[in-house]
Amino acid sequence: MYADFSLFFRLVLFVLVVGCQSQKSTDQRLLEYLPNKPVFIVKVNKPNVFNSALKNNELFTQFAKNNLFDGLSKKWEAVQHNINQAKRLIVASEVGKDYQFTVISNYTNKSKDSSHNTETFSYLDTKVKKQLVGNQQVFQTVIDSVLISTSSKLLVESIIRNSAKEVENNSKIETAFSISASSKAANVYLNNRRFSKFINHLTGLRFSENTDSWITLDASIDNTSVLFTGIRKTSEAVAQRISIFDKIKPNTSSLYKVIPIAVSQLQLYRFDNSGKQQINLNQYRQKLGVPTVESEIVTLVKELALIRFNEQNLVLLSSFDIKSLTEKLPLTTEQEKFRDFKIFEIKDLNFISKQFSPILSQSQFKYAVIWEDFVLLSNTVGSIKDYLANILNNNSLDNNQKFKDFQKHLPAAASYTWYGINPAFQKSLEGSFSSSFNKKFQKINLKEYPFVSLQLSKDDYALILNIFMV
Repeated sequence: MYADFSLFFRLVLFVLVVGCQSQKSTDQRLLEYLPNKPVFIVKVNKPNVFNSALKNNELFTQFAKNNLFDGLSKKWEAVQHNINQAKRLIVASEVGKDYQFTVISNYTNKSKDSSHNTETFSYLDTKVKKQLVGNQQVFQTVIDSVLISTSSKLLVESIIRNSAKEVENNSKIETAFSISASSKAANVYLNNRRFSKFINHLTGLRFSENTDSWITLDASIDNTSVLFTGIRKTSEAVAQRISIFDKIKPNTSSLYKVIPIAVSQLQLYRFDNSGKQQINLNQYRQKLGVPTVESEIVTLVKELALIRFNEQNLVLLSSFDIKSLTEKLPLTTEQEKFRDFKIFEIKDLNFISKQFSPILSQSQFKYAVIWEDFVLLSNTVGSIKDYLANILNNNSLDNNQKFKDFQKHLPAAASYTWYGINPAFQKSLEGSFSSSFNKKFQKINLKEYPFVSLQLSKDDYALILNIFMV
């Protein structure tokens, strides 16, 4: 039913996983020692805030307690042993069939080695210290007053060899660094293609992503919330995917009053009636090599919601002119009545998906109900009745105080917003993971995080993203 928004899903999964000129110069200097082909980078700007958040945040505490990322967590902690108070880069790299971490920071000579299992060796005339932290091997070296600490001997040797060379994609990473906010506790940089592979390695989820573009996110973490805001510089492929939002001004939503709190996932698209949305959709269809559609329906719709409710897929439309929209829908005579609502059958099951492709893809809707400025579409009468019963009983998002509090974290206007609502969202995730990861994930209790959201606003140059888990 849904278009390919796997990018958003990967960003939410990352939530689960895991300036002045002098500042810029420091960042560039540390970047010179990046391992080749990094998967993701965490730049720690406020060590005390970042360390405390990871230690005390209820969600991350559960991850540690249930060993959700046990092998990686131990490496993460080991490479930061005795240097976790420093501003630093934490870098994930693929080495063979596994993943390793590297920490890069300015060498201060303040930390003392508390390990008794230490030995030294030389590689290309550079001294390397090997030690055991717990049961994890850590390799450390200092090059030009920059400390490198890594969980892989291959990585430390590679960094020494390449220390005088420019790392691959360095210019792209520097661009990503230049647009992030150093005032936040940390900044996160994800390589699109490599991070997709990393998520598959961890969870069994598969994504098709072939671009080496970088995503930047600014992180704020406290005991009860995980917030990411940021800008994604777009590659050509991504620019095509989000071109449906070109010149569409971000708007507020009027749909929360008619969406049940019991939904597990929700996607909201805001449109306008300028005709630009129709142009955008047809231009994107041309790029995909599929037929264009001339539709008056699109220009009459101001919001479209894709809803997962009671294991059924539904679509909710909000209209600028509900009378005109109703006249253009291929409805039969009234089929059934539920309280004061008339439920109609739709003659052409593919009609709506044709009008809104590629947002809707190969979706069929057999029934429709119309009230006020809204049209609700589903493939079963039962799901429509259950949906309406929730709204009539005031079980809507707009009547839920926790959702109202959550909304305060999000800018009111956006082009697109995705929500995952627990516990139904967590349950839907469980069916997507590999069996080994799923056994651990089922032990995680997300009751303190009832809502997860990703919000998008599009301008001519960048994709503005906000990710919230509160």
